[in-house]
Amino acid sequence: MSQTAVREELRVAVAGMIADSTLGNDIISRAAEEALGIPFGFAVMEGTNVETQCSIPATTGVAFLGVAAKDQKEQQFAPTLGVNLYDDEETVGILRRGRIWVTIFEDVVAGDPVRFWVQAGAVAIPGEWGTTLEANDSSQITVGAAFVKGGTAAGTGIALLQLDPSFTIVDD
Repeated sequence: MSQTAVREELRVAVAGMIADSTLGNDIISRAAEEALGIPFGFAVMEGTNVETQCSIPATTGVAFLGVAAKDQKEQQFAPTLGVNLYDDEETVGILRRGRIWVTIFEDVVAGDPVRFWVQAGAVAIPGEWGTTLEANDSSQITVGAAFVKGGTAAGTGIALLQLDPSFTIVDD
């Protein structure tokens, strides 16, 4: 079969890609505790065993760990989500300090409030990032996170997030 299309522009990045090391990246690891897996670029919370497990957000009040960083060896594609992810019980690299490309469900611009989804809502799935407050469905990181480069949900579907682990989380 011959190639029938070519992209005119290269992708800037992909979800979960660490952007650079200017902030002295801090990466921890935990075992995924998610039957459907943990997608690259999603928010990650403590799991049942806070020392060894992690999961995507399912409820408010659970400690935020960071963002699932892309791992080149993990290429499990989840067709229902349209993303690559870590399988259940796989070791997840979690960026706590640094800059990382995250999966967004809505358009964001640099400086927008930083929120991640904790419950399945009308517009997002748990672990995705955005700016819109949705009562009982989202949590805002008021200290320790900032969008430094925006993106469009319909375009690349990613934005650049900067993390510093002095996190302050406010449940919406």
